[in-house]
Amino acid sequence: MTMPLVQVSNLSKTFGDHMVLNDVSLKLEKQEFVSLLGPSGCGKTVLLRILSGLISKTGGEVVYNFPSNDHILISMAFQKSPLFPWLSLIDNVTICMNKNGMSKRDKKDIAIEFFKKANLEKFVKYYPDEISGGMRQKVNIIRCFCSGGELILMDEPFVFLDFIQRTELQQFTLKIWQEQKKTLLFVTHNLNEAIILSDRILLMSASQGKVVKEFNVTIPRPRDVKNARFEPSFINLFKEITFDLSAEINQAKKLYNE
Repeated sequence: MTMPLVQVSNLSKTFGDHMVLNDVSLKLEKQEFVSLLGPSGCGKTVLLRILSGLISKTGGEVVYNFPSNDHILISMAFQKSPLFPWLSLIDNVTICMNKNGMSKRDKKDIAIEFFKKANLEKFVKYYPDEISGGMRQKVNIIRCFCSGGELILMDEPFVFLDFIQRTELQQFTLKIWQEQKKTLLFVTHNLNEAIILSDRILLMSASQGKVVKEFNVTIPRPRDVKNARFEPSFINLFKEITFDLSAEINQAKKLYNE
């Protein structure tokens, strides 16, 4: 039996007297796409930041089973693309590539191939303020997959995009993820998005965030984002998760009003 890429056991996080995460346990299998879903304030982003190493945990254990430790193996995409405004798009990608022993030329060649997949090859020498928000976020996704990370963490990367841009980025992310065979943990408030993209969906509780339920997504891959929502299994799962998610949202409202 293969070991999961990431094993989280009894994880907790407090800020002062405030318990944000309490007894969180989960595992991420290699090459799996998992979404975190839950009410606002339940600790989804905090969990991602702990896994990325940006903040420390208060208690519990996180075990990574990476194939090697010779370079950084975790990449993260934020809600807004953190591109360096003084660097061109191609340099924004290559500066984050952690492949030891690789020449600048080889890094650029790999990055350009990703830009071609994204239909952005003619923009490689542009700067972030010269392109649209949707294009910047696409470069953000490219950077995650080019960086050499085995684990990719995404914190609502499409939340500020319109429907057309969001649909395009969802399809692009699925395509690159399937080609690269990375493990991806994705935070979203959008149930449609979670079902369309994921192998599994983890629902977090309203208070002192923990994983309270897990859902398997059985829509066949590869998936077409525009048509997946019409699959019978999508509709059935949407109804099932809506019931549990609504209960957690209602619980969150009660807690905020106390």
